[in-house]
Amino acid sequence: MSVLPKTVIVGLGKTGYSCVEYLSKRGESIAVVDHQVSPKLLGLLLTEYPEVPFRPIDQAGDWLASADRMVVSPGVDMRPLYVSIDHADKKEWIGDIALFCREVKAPIIAITGSNGKTTVATMMGQVIEAAGLRVEVCGNIGEPVLNTLLRPEPDYYVLELSSFQLEYVDSLAADVAVILNVEPDHMDRYATFEDYLAAKQRIYHDCRCAIVNNDQPSTWKSVQLLGDIVSFSMATDAETTYGLVQKGQEQWITGPDEACVDVSDMPLKGVHHWKNAMVILAMADALSLPRQAVTSVLKAFTGLSHRCELVAVHEGVTWVNDSKATNVAATVAAIQSLSAVCNQRLVMIMGGDGKDADFSSLRAVFEEFVAHVILIGKDADAIASVVPVGCSKQRAKTLSDAVNMAAMFVNRGDVVALSPACASFDMFNNYEDRGKAFSRYVSEL
Repeated sequence: MSVLPKTVIVGLGKTGYSCVEYLSKRGESIAVVDHQVSPKLLGLLLTEYPEVPFRPIDQAGDWLASADRMVVSPGVDMRPLYVSIDHADKKEWIGDIALFCREVKAPIIAITGSNGKTTVATMMGQVIEAAGLRVEVCGNIGEPVLNTLLRPEPDYYVLELSSFQLEYVDSLAADVAVILNVEPDHMDRYATFEDYLAAKQRIYHDCRCAIVNNDQPSTWKSVQLLGDIVSFSMATDAETTYGLVQKGQEQWITGPDEACVDVSDMPLKGVHHWKNAMVILAMADALSLPRQAVTSVLKAFTGLSHRCELVAVHEGVTWVNDSKATNVAATVAAIQSLSAVCNQRLVMIMGGDGKDADFSSLRAVFEEFVAHVILIGKDADAIASVVPVGCSKQRAKTLSDAVNMAAMFVNRGDVVALSPACASFDMFNNYEDRGKAFSRYVSEL
């Protein structure tokens, strides 16, 4: 490339490639860099876009210095490199979400949180469809957002957004935005928990309606919210718009005007699922969607793969795949939910890459609910250190060994759950790969 690029795309994964397609069609001067010398999609880039140059990032100093704009993929942490780039503070730093938001005209429903965001985004998409409207559910779920621009614009976009994606969004201007919850996660990327929280809070910038978690006021109290504010909480008080009420022997999800859904009619059980239902009801009300669309989805939705998914009941033992539990809070929620349906002992298979997490909050739920913990992966020892005396523990070299180990001592009525509290990258390609492997090993018992 004789002329230095005006825009540099950082990262050649699915998101980076979608940025190449989008910006190339607009005739922009672009180049691509990646930390890998030969990323998986390099061959496709060279074939489909031979005019777009590529370099490993450590060989692209002149590109990085001359570019006016850096389009950063969410998987790339640019902070270590930022200080070495000439005039970095004078460049525009954005991601694919910012490019997308500048293009679309349909209302955006934006969802983030440490846990539950894929479930809520999926269910919200189903609610909109049940109301007879067209919707695209994208972002951190499914395909990159820019790919959806190739199709006719829907009535609504539902965006599931990670903290990494939100880092490079200045003004999302969502019609409705929510932070479901924030628990320590990705501490290998963020210097402090406050930095992680601040990235999540960007979802509320310029939103028309902010849905806020009154059980976690720290997630929103420090943010200047200019639009409508509605809240959800397990506590029933005057401060809460959506909550839980007792009607006789029944518990109901309630809105500002009436009780809406008996939780016993929902296939998904547990406090975290009830709070998700409150959020879905709040979002639907903010968009003036019919209540019938909401209740029909809440009464029919049975969950997503790798999220407390029933794999098998083998010789009276229930095996559960919760591979998506990649942080401590997700595993705590899983243990609390599973304890309610476990007739005998609860056995947990845990471990992996803990992302510098603090595992100490597991101690209390281990003590109260868990009989045995089988540990695998990079941070097995860190989790082992918080297992209390009354809860037995073992180490296994592989997930296959862990499944076989559990099968040797469990009895009828026991529940065995893979809920790692860790990422999978030390042993597997991703959490789906780990969950599929677990299900396969169980099927071979």
